[in-house]
Amino acid sequence: MADPQDLYRSKLKTAEEAAALIPNGALIAQGNAIGEPQAMLEAIAQRARGGGFSAGITMMALLPMAGSARTSLAPEVRGIIKWQSLFASGADRGLLKSGEASFVPAFFHQIPRIYEEFVDIDVAIVVVSPVDKHGYMSL
Repeated sequence: MADPQDLYRSKLKTAEEAAALIPNGALIAQGNAIGEPQAMLEAIAQRARGGGFSAGITMMALLPMAGSARTSLAPEVRGIIKWQSLFASGADRGLLKSGEASFVPAFFHQIPRIYEEFVDIDVAIVVVSPVDKHGYMSL
């Protein structure tokens, strides 16, 4: 059986390498609030600004914060990154009001069901703990 640390290292990618694997037209669900994956958000926005998503992408989150405001909600990527909010925050409220983003009205307890039954997620980007000696990570 392979050593979990060796297996982990063999799959490890930089944020830029991981962002390059995201297909055009993908629906990306991202971690919420303080769990925003900062490096991935930066890499995705950089790829979008560089013309790397010719068909655009859609991103969604429950509670976008400063990382999203600085990257996936930034004015220069709005024509490339379509935003869907599951819970409006200060970061996306203005876009929702102006019609530049969409909103999925839901109670908090309904979010898991929405993700499981109604949203066809292509890519999930989340923050996890470092891998332990057994190969496990925590969200």
